[in-house]
Amino acid sequence: MGSAAKLRFIVVLLCFTVFSAQNLTTFTGTYGPFDKTIYSEFEFVGAASVSNDALQLTPDSGSGNQLLKPLGMLQNQSGRVMLKQPFKLWDYEINHNYDNGRVASFNSSFLINVYALNNITVGEGLAFVVAPDLGIPSGSYGQYLGLTNYNSDGNPVNQLVAVELDTFKEEFDLDANHVGLNINSIVSNITTALTPRGIEIASKDEVRFYNVWVQYDGVKKFIEVYMERQVVWKGQTPWEGQTPPRPPTPVLKADLDLRAVVAQHSYFGFSGSTGSAVQLNCLLRDGI
Repeated sequence: MGSAAKLRFIVVLLCFTVFSAQNLTTFTGTYGPFDKTIYSEFEFVGAASVSNDALQLTPDSGSGNQLLKPLGMLQNQSGRVMLKQPFKLWDYEINHNYDNGRVASFNSSFLINVYALNNITVGEGLAFVVAPDLGIPSGSYGQYLGLTNYNSDGNPVNQLVAVELDTFKEEFDLDANHVGLNINSIVSNITTALTPRGIEIASKDEVRFYNVWVQYDGVKKFIEVYMERQVVWKGQTPWEGQTPPRPPTPVLKADLDLRAVVAQHSYFGFSGSTGSAVQLNCLLRDGI
């Protein structure tokens, strides 16, 4: 895949709070461009891999906007790339009072380029995910975005929170270009259409890079998602483009108590899928 087809991903976990106020841990990491040395820190499951200095959530089989391998190699695929280190995201107070326990805060940011191939319907999507383990459900391709499957979708035992960037309209979706907050299911709890905001996740007209910020406040218990286009000039690699400032207004904001959903020790990462419709789902840079 040429550089135009790559997706750069940056996720930054800034604040991790455990126990009481005197026990505060902060973890920060930055990753990418990627090569095979990254296997020591990230778990690759399903169809995910490393190629062309990028994390590929689903098979990478394009150059420019041209298909290099049979379409069937791209269809009905799902993958995850997860940081191997777990994080303790919430805790009881010393007296085991659940209601007064502390909850982690985190900020993540990533740069994406979801790439559309000529004459092929775009789909399905990718997601930033907080999950209880490093695995991926079988049959999680298509509408399931590498998050759940037919049997598990909607089950609280999933202990999963995700921010989806969806490019294919299912019967339960708002449209084919939206961001959503998903809790244990691929049916989003809250969704925002991106087209009215001038954002097109997967454009067939040109290569577009978007910075995405996911910020969670563990004190006030809400999550915000921001998006802003990043310009990459002709001749530049995606890593050379200047990161734009975070916009003042989120594209999505919702109340969220992580304690009520995720496992106490959870993992951060990304998932993605294709169905009969396909796209290139890549991650170019990652910071935590």
